[in-house]
Amino acid sequence: MQFSFYVGIDVSKNSLDFAVRDAREVVFHIQVDNNGLGLQQFEDQYQSEEGRLSESLLCCEHTGVYSQVLLSFATQCDISLWRPLRGTTAKECTLHLGT
Repeated sequence: MQFSFYVGIDVSKNSLDFAVRDAREVVFHIQVDNNGLGLQQFEDQYQSEEGRLSESLLCCEHTGVYSQVLLSFATQCDISLWRPLRGTTAKECTLHLGT
């Protein structure tokens, strides 16, 4: 699968910090609340930058319950998401590929 955008996500209890880049540069950065409304704000900003989540790979660390809202969002929207499993190396990770 070819990706046009890569989204690095710092997940914490109260916020999600997104950095979106293409092959050349960071396109934008946004910090939102770690809830459904925050994810909607991210999605709105992403679309205003003419990005397509279907052409993007979201990457985040394993943070247990703090990443559950993000995981549900990626699954429901069929977005590709990479995150290492707890206590594993980069070679041992989960990758949910969207269509």
